[in-house]
Amino acid sequence: MYTGFSQSALASCRIGKDGRIEGLVAPEIQPINPSPWYGFRVEGPPRATPEITLRYAVSGHRYHPWVQSRQGSWRRLPDDAVALAADGSATFRLPPLDGSLQVAAQPLDDPAAALARFEAHARAGRLTRIEAGRSLDGAPILAFLHRPATARGLLLFITRQHPPEWPGAMAFDRFAQALLSDDPAMVALRKDHAILFVPVMNPDGIARGHWRGNRRGADLNRDWGTFIQPETWGVGALLEPLTGKLPLLAAIDFHSTRNSILYAPPDDPKRQDIGFRITRDLASEPDLAGLPIRRSHQNDAGTLKGWTLDRFGISGLTFEIGDDTPLSEAHAKADAFARLLARSVASPKDQP
Repeated sequence: MYTGFSQSALASCRIGKDGRIEGLVAPEIQPINPSPWYGFRVEGPPRATPEITLRYAVSGHRYHPWVQSRQGSWRRLPDDAVALAADGSATFRLPPLDGSLQVAAQPLDDPAAALARFEAHARAGRLTRIEAGRSLDGAPILAFLHRPATARGLLLFITRQHPPEWPGAMAFDRFAQALLSDDPAMVALRKDHAILFVPVMNPDGIARGHWRGNRRGADLNRDWGTFIQPETWGVGALLEPLTGKLPLLAAIDFHSTRNSILYAPPDDPKRQDIGFRITRDLASEPDLAGLPIRRSHQNDAGTLKGWTLDRFGISGLTFEIGDDTPLSEAHAKADAFARLLARSVASPKDQP
């Protein structure tokens, strides 16, 4: 077993006398939210069908494994190939090896590919590429801005604060491409609104296979307002002059968790802003109908959702896609969310 590639994570590995392979999955820091990410490559004789047991230093098994052979695409391991034990460990029965097989808690997407789609819009003149700072490992924190001359407010969308949350990132990418499309509703939205996209908020944590944090192990979604970490500091510094000239009208943060859910601040009829209208009209989109809404707010909690309410008085939202959501369903939810946003922006007039 090997972990010497980007987005991999395994604390240790040993092979017993009986040939059984056992790996230990441990977080970058403790205490930590239970997001037990793993990634590794298995090599062995052709047609070998290795069995691997993963044990967890914290929490227990959460992410169903995905596999990729040398020539193939990522595919979800069948349910009956995974056995869970009472101690939280999981044993995977892998398919026959074809030289080597990569195994991971979610498909290992290439963040550079997501950025490339935004870079293409920037080269075409539809977005402005902005480097909002550098991570501790020196990776650029890239933001992409659409700012029409007629803008009367700013919309903020970010993702990948937490490295393992691949379904949320896929929904974000689909959502962003919908907003940048030629659909008349999206064209109308862009005519009057500046939009800031941050597609890869935590490049170090992604590259290192972290569960939750950046290179320091710090949870970026607990750092808004304090801005101790370079990633949040950079985006916060970028927002400061923008929001000095344009009111921030909406902030939506894309994540994933065990089940799809929308986090929102407590309902307040006096705050009928874009976020309020989205939650009010959620059931108008069949692909979002039934999506639970959980309302909460803690002052100075450091989340993007909470900071936007404390700092700007607007209903920031956290849109979570379930861990095991099929990509087609994640895309459908993202398309529906883009349509709902466009309607929420259009009527009535936005209130800062």
